[in-house]
Amino acid sequence: MDTPKTPSPFPDASFEELLAQPAEDFESRRTLLQAFIHARVHVLTDREVRPGTNDLYEARMSLVSDGPNTAQPMLAVFSNAERARLFQESTGGEPHRTEIDAVFALACTPENAGIIVNPNQTPNFRLAPELVAILRERLEDARRSRGGPAPQATP
Repeated sequence: MDTPKTPSPFPDASFEELLAQPAEDFESRRTLLQAFIHARVHVLTDREVRPGTNDLYEARMSLVSDGPNTAQPMLAVFSNAERARLFQESTGGEPHRTEIDAVFALACTPENAGIIVNPNQTPNFRLAPELVAILRERLEDARRSRGGPAPQATP
């Protein structure tokens, strides 16, 4: 998918690079979360998403469980295409891989679901359902205050 990447306030380190570093204190976790919000990520979808169409609005993105908590749905998000491919092949997951803005993934995460970046892989990153709800609310508040549109699907 040849779409421009969202400008990131982290020119010296990609989300992938930050993800590989230990995030043991509040500041490093905050930096990682900010990098995630500005990143392009990959999701697995039940149908092909063609650029310039509304396909992404109609596609279902893969959900996984939160590790041993099998009742907790989590949106499966991947930091790069290769990680998405490996997960897809190892689990028989949804057949199509699509690159999107992470902020769109946040907006599309189902109610009461969280997000796992790189499920069943290392490094990974988990956003609890409560955090996803807070982030979604803050993004919507920011959008309203700017008078701008909701996050758009830009595969």
